[in-house]
Amino acid sequence: MPAFGKASRHPATGSSAGADHGASALKSLVDNSDRLSQLEGQKSQLESTLAKLKQELSASQGEKQSLSDELTTAKDKLAALRSKEECVGALLCGTAGGAE
Repeated sequence: MPAFGKASRHPATGSSAGADHGASALKSLVDNSDRLSQLEGQKSQLESTLAKLKQELSASQGEKQSLSDELTTAKDKLAALRSKEECVGALLCGTAGGAE
């Protein structure tokens, strides 16, 4: 007859039910801890990648603004050259006011 206070043994394995539950809980905690470490590592890598992408985006936006400014300057110069060309053309063709 089993004594009170002692863990009963599983008939097939001979192990106590309390020990099985404890081992299972410990394995679950270890698995969860490993998974948490893995996820924290992924989070760290993603944060690093995000920081690099933000830097690249900032640099690209600065470059875009610089190119936009350069394009505006070129358009202004082209408009000024066309205006001068029209004025010179008018003078050469005698169409300027009172040239006849």
